[in-house]
Amino acid sequence: MTLPDRVTTALDNALDNNLPTNEVPGAAVAILTPEGEWFGASGVSDVENNTPLQPGDRFEAGSITKTFVATTLLQLTEEGMLSLEDALTDWLPTEISNLIPNASEITLEQILNHTSGIADYLDILSAQALSNPALFLQEWEPAQLLGFLDGVDPFFAPGTDWQYSNSNYVLAGLVIEAATGNSYGQEIRDRILNPLSLDNTFVSGEEEIPGGYIKS
Repeated sequence: MTLPDRVTTALDNALDNNLPTNEVPGAAVAILTPEGEWFGASGVSDVENNTPLQPGDRFEAGSITKTFVATTLLQLTEEGMLSLEDALTDWLPTEISNLIPNASEITLEQILNHTSGIADYLDILSAQALSNPALFLQEWEPAQLLGFLDGVDPFFAPGTDWQYSNSNYVLAGLVIEAATGNSYGQEIRDRILNPLSLDNTFVSGEEEIPGGYIKS
């Protein structure tokens, strides 16, 4: 069921007229309500070729992936395979935990809720990329990303404050792999994507994505 024409026309116009094309060349929006659904797109998916963006085009999920990682880790907790009170050093090899200040005091709960105090590798990577943009084009392994934290002071002592840090979820993925013996992508596939029939959702870097996607 679709929304009334007057509503979809207003939504189409709003999307077309409010897209900051200099900063965002294209955008896709979906609205699903009990009264109906609307899928809209505006702008281009490929600036060089001026390819119109389509409502069905795929995008990178970005940090929404953290929701899937957290769900997987919480499922492992429910199954008794680990505890949220476990420390990072209970699950990670020393070559990883030695990169993280206070690793023996930081719990899995704290990496999930961003109260670990661990610095954000992305801040450091982005700063270095100002003089070496090729860093953003490199394929990084988790251990390499965490290597940016070597010698970097934490934001604060574990559990004393809150600060968003991408490093937390790199570590969460490694804990999932240590606990299960599988890649975190495979665990997300088996535990979430397949059971929920999310047939058009894929873990980038972990599995083939048929048809590709719009890269940010």
